[in-house]
Amino acid sequence: MGFEGGVGSESGVGSEGGSIGTTPDGGGSPPGADGGNVGGDGGLPEGGTTVKAGNGCAAALGIDAGFYTCANQYFVSPTGDDSNTGTSTTAALKTIGAATKLSLKGGDCVTVADGTYDETVLISTSGSADTCAGYVVFRAASAGGAKVVSTDTYNGFMVNANYVMVDGFDLQDTSTGSAFTAGTNTLSNGKVIVYHHIAAVRNIAHDSGGAGLAALHSDYVRFEGNTVYNNSSRSDYGDSGIDLWEMQASDALPGFHIVIRNNLSYTNVESDIPANLQTDGEGIILDSFDYADPTYGTSPYAQETLVENNVIWGNGGRGIEASGAQPTSHVTVRNNTVFNDNTQQQQYGGAEIVSWGNGNSVANNIVILGPDAQNGTAANQTTVAIADRCGPSSAGVQITGGSVWANNLVDSMKSGAPLSSSNCITTPANYSTIPAGSNLLGVDPHLAAETAPAAPTVQDFTIGASNPATHTGTSTDSAPFDYAYVVRPAPPSIGAFEP
Repeated sequence: MGFEGGVGSESGVGSEGGSIGTTPDGGGSPPGADGGNVGGDGGLPEGGTTVKAGNGCAAALGIDAGFYTCANQYFVSPTGDDSNTGTSTTAALKTIGAATKLSLKGGDCVTVADGTYDETVLISTSGSADTCAGYVVFRAASAGGAKVVSTDTYNGFMVNANYVMVDGFDLQDTSTGSAFTAGTNTLSNGKVIVYHHIAAVRNIAHDSGGAGLAALHSDYVRFEGNTVYNNSSRSDYGDSGIDLWEMQASDALPGFHIVIRNNLSYTNVESDIPANLQTDGEGIILDSFDYADPTYGTSPYAQETLVENNVIWGNGGRGIEASGAQPTSHVTVRNNTVFNDNTQQQQYGGAEIVSWGNGNSVANNIVILGPDAQNGTAANQTTVAIADRCGPSSAGVQITGGSVWANNLVDSMKSGAPLSSSNCITTPANYSTIPAGSNLLGVDPHLAAETAPAAPTVQDFTIGASNPATHTGTSTDSAPFDYAYVVRPAPPSIGAFEP
């Protein structure tokens, strides 16, 4: 899954309830500004209000706060026994694997007690609908308290089913596998099986040889509120922190099918593989969605993808990448804060945000090329803050107009580095640049992270009332709330945070 040809807080989380995408029967609404029901039927609350858990998903048991409700519960505990029924804490199962073999259905929640579970998990039982009580839910009893440690070569915690939600785990694959994976490479009648409506929320995915959170050949995927770090170190498949590859549609309904929101993704570096295989280690990559892959019988993915309110820093590859070995189109990248990535020197130059696709929108992001950014080893491969690519791919996909860049605050801490590059502009005077337009190019947001770029914390990316990013964004394409689930005013601020 590569660019150059390689294969928070609980309170207020879940303002979209359990809904990903749009269904004609009202079973879901697209997350984001056009969701229509953040804060109730009366529209958005006033700016500064914390979004409530809602859309009909009343808080039920444990840590769920709006993503789902539990009609029935099953239990897993290190002190349990796999011969038990799992229907109470006193009759808990011992392993998560035993729970996956239960006859689960939508509304069933498997609550996993604190402890370490040395196992590889495959969920293959589906829920029933994109509704609050329609998901099969596997959740940790306390946030990060249930630690799942896999030694699998490919996947640690995998979902091959529909309408499944995984909430609050500490996930790690100590081999070359990914901590969490949604989807499969398995074929049926010459085409890959497409699983859909899979959510990973509020998990910690870390120190894995492959990706932190991965999805492939799937649809209606939601990664929200996760912390992802120190992944992609040992796999030679081109993995990243949050890594989506060749997504596939399960229907043609409008709205955002994929939502990557309110995550932290940092220090994911391909550190332990040969230099000639180091192509990735991005904070977030949406890889080759436009490609019709004959190996898996895939079709170009024409559905909408949303990337918002993520805080990205210190990754070996690019910060946010909507491209890959082939282009990726129909992506909205808004209100993210991206800083000091591209720390590992690779063959090709990188960017904090790079887009290679038709119909992509990049708005209201804080983008800072940090002092640790490396240029590519190949000739004329300069790493920049933002990059827009056009032209044909090796598979014949033609990118013509490039992306729309609006109200991004872009700066560089790397001496002599250009802020932007583009081959989408043909006039000689502007070639290799993205026009300023509404973008604030060369403006320093004075983040605390800039004074300690090697080891910032999420608080180092917040902004104050007098910050140049404060209330200077565009409401036309803005996240409705920020990283802390505070409703954005009009005009909104640029970046992941409101002051």
